[in-house]
Amino acid sequence: MNSSNNSNWTFAVVGETNTWDGDTSQLWTDGNNWSLTRAPETFDARVVIPSGCPNYPFLTGPVTINEFDLQAGSLR
Repeated sequence: MNSSNNSNWTFAVVGETNTWDGDTSQLWTDGNNWSLTRAPETFDARVVIPSGCPNYPFLTGPVTINEFDLQAGSLR
């Protein structure tokens, strides 16, 4: 039942590509650094780290992803 209190709900779509933009920080878990405004989940089809970002991700632990696209020039 919709009681009009669901304005902050977020629904993820299985099989999407989540691209790093690094606008906020180096934190992998910060959704503001990602095109889908959330860190990658196991149901995402692909994670892309492009070149030319202001910050690049720093992982503090293991993550599980399906496909990882580390594009040329994105390693420092």
